[in-house]
Order: sequence, then structure tokens, then C-alpha cells
Amino acid sequence: MEVLGADHDVSTPRLHRTAALALAGLLTLGGCIAPSEAAQAAIAEGLDPDKIVDLGDAAVGAEWEGPRLTVTLVVADGDRDWQVTELGSGEAVPGADSYFMVTGSGTGLAWNTFIYGTASPGVASVSVSGLSGVRGGTVADGVWVIASPDENAELESLRVEFNHGPAES
Repeated sequence: MEVLGADHDVSTPRLHRTAALALAGLLTLGGCIAPSEAAQAAIAEGLDPDKIVDLGDAAVGAEWEGPRLTVTLVVADGDRDWQVTELGSGEAVPGADSYFMVTGSGTGLAWNTFIYGTASPGVASVSVSGLSGVRGGTVADGVWVIASPDENAELESLRVEFNHGPAES
């Protein structure tokens, strides 16, 4: 996969499925219906439920780690394990509108393009035009992530919009 706008660091630690489900079974994802097993594994791995995009067969989440914003993908690896991969990371200023993109092809996964970043106060969601099948974009604690099945997306052909929510009183 190619990382645009950020450094690239990939790691693949394993997480036992039973432990992930036992812990994550007690949690919900953003107050919605029960999360997929992949999202539950991401929660058990330590990703914030509010910052996870549940992709059904996978889950992706964005997290602050010191001065870096990191995007992590969780997918099933056989019947008993989960593959947890750091897709990319980049330095961003908290409270500013910024984004990074990781894209590729031939991964064997349904999801090939990930856009993630930070948002300024008052931004409720982020949307991207120029990609199909987009999921995600909700801002939580100033970070967000979007996934698309599109392969080899070109950042120059996309339009990223930061959408402000209702005014706070």
C-alpha cells in the first residue's frame, strides 16, 4: 500500500479471537447496534469505539499516539486470530483540519483506500467525493477515518470536505 502525506510503518501483531470477543462483548460501538467481530477485536486491541469504522469483515480506527495520528486495520486471520496492521501515521496539529491517505491494490481485502486526519472544533464529520463505497467520516475527539474499496486512489482527484455540526450553545 502507498501512503500519501504520512510516514509508513506496518506491524502485524496477533490477537486471540476468544479474548477479543470476551472483552468487547461487553462494549458497544458508538451506541449503535452490536459491532461486528472485527470491530469487537479492534476495541479489545485498545482502539476507542468512537473512533472505529465498522466495515463488517474488517474494522479501521484512528488514534493519537503522542504527536502522531495513526490508522490501524483489523481483519480476520483464520478462525482463531486477528491481524492488526498499522497502515500509516502522520504528524498533525490537534485542532486543525488535516488529512492523510493510504491506498493500494492487490491486498485481497475489500477495503483498499483509507483517508484519516484531524478536524478543528465544530467539525462533526468529514466527507470525500471522488471515491465509491465510502464508510466513516464521523469526527470523535478531533480525529476521523474513512474507508473505500477503491484501489489506487489519487489524492489529487479527491475532494475532502470538513462539515460543521450544529452550533453549540
